[in-house]
Amino acid sequence: VHGIILTFPIMGILSSSEKKEVPIAKVKASEPTPVSGSSAPPGPASPEKSKEEIKAKLFSGKNVEAAAVKAVVDAVFLCDCTGSMGSFLEAAKATVKKMVSDIKEQYTESSIFVGFIAYRDHCDPKVLDTLQLTGDMEEAYKFINKQSATGGGDAPEAIADALDAAANKMEWREGSLKLVMHILDAPPHGTEYHDTSDDHPSGCPCGIDCKKMLEKLNTLETQYMALTFGNSADKMVTIFQQYHKDFVQIRLDGTKLTEEEEREARKYRAAFGESESSMAEKSKSSTYEAGTHMIYKTSCEVKSRCAKKFGQ
Repeated sequence: VHGIILTFPIMGILSSSEKKEVPIAKVKASEPTPVSGSSAPPGPASPEKSKEEIKAKLFSGKNVEAAAVKAVVDAVFLCDCTGSMGSFLEAAKATVKKMVSDIKEQYTESSIFVGFIAYRDHCDPKVLDTLQLTGDMEEAYKFINKQSATGGGDAPEAIADALDAAANKMEWREGSLKLVMHILDAPPHGTEYHDTSDDHPSGCPCGIDCKKMLEKLNTLETQYMALTFGNSADKMVTIFQQYHKDFVQIRLDGTKLTEEEEREARKYRAAFGESESSMAEKSKSSTYEAGTHMIYKTSCEVKSRCAKKFGQ
């Protein structure tokens, strides 16, 4: 009886031991020794993010199927909205609309987010008016259309504050083509950026350093386009080029438009409520031509950069 009693526990122990030595979980179908002349079977595929995860991260569910999207573009406009920019602000509004139209035409499946930073000066009641990056174009157009050219004290403006908003407040999307499009006719505060009178000769009274903001925009891999009127910002441009690796200045002065360009420009200007009679009256002025030229130069530049990143 004792032998029988002892035998079963021993066998149970041995059986348990054998199972522990060759655990089933460790036997993988992908581990057989390959036959000579053949390659080993591939291992298990690495997990991939689901469409919903990608969509949530990139597109915020703005009626876009993530798997089908060919172009993801984030464009933030920095626009001087002080009194001197009255002739150019309408063109800036049309520029946004044409850019969106061009990208959608170039890439049928695209995700375009637009942000807008209207800046003025520190003497004004509201220095910044900011629209967060959004894929809701109706919301974007409504925000941009309400902007007007008012305020501004001395010649320099609150550009440092606008750069800070672009670098630290905008919710740039991972993997997007990130564009900073700066429309201006005056430099930032700080005499190192210009040769005119300045109420804040040491720079931004809030202590924001333009150079540090440019470096931050660099780390975000933004591409910076400065669309300038006149030569007041030329000294600023020279310095900005040293601190941003992908900075380009687009001059908009003294450009003569073709009749076709003029007709096309009017279509986009009219989209923001500019009347035909108003456009006809302004069309003879050099500032109107420069503003309309901005619509086309920006369009060409953006299409070129999209093609470089996403292909034709």
